[in-house]
Amino acid sequence: MSLEILISNLRSHEMVLNADSEAKKK
Repeated sequence: MSLEILISNLRSHEMVLNADSEAKKK
């Protein structure tokens, strides 16, 4: 597992969390 893959996974996970919290606000 390379660092690049780890970082991209973190970024996509963060985007999912952000979208989830935005949905809860509405």
